[in-house]
Amino acid sequence: MTHRDLKAIGKDIEEIDRKIFEAIARRIALSLEVERVKRATSDPIVRQEIEKDRMRRACAWALELDIDPHLGQALQHLLINGSRKAQLIARETAIARPFAPR
Repeated sequence: MTHRDLKAIGKDIEEIDRKIFEAIARRIALSLEVERVKRATSDPIVRQEIEKDRMRRACAWALELDIDPHLGQALQHLLINGSRKAQLIARETAIARPFAPR
């Protein structure tokens, strides 16, 4: 049995990390679409029940995938807060890409 070297494993991890960041960028783009709809319908940025449901699902997905559920919830919390921040900035400044360099 041969073992891959650490450099090859590290490269695979780096590729996965990049895909995670690409997925987060897509998620933020979608949350900005959500903000535009919320603004048009006068809905608040924070919707506690939806966020609670997302946290419950994150815990369930983590357990299903054999990931520590606390890690799953922590990641989901970061994602929700990132979306909230993007939506708040977009609402206050009416810009499409709140984190783009200026």
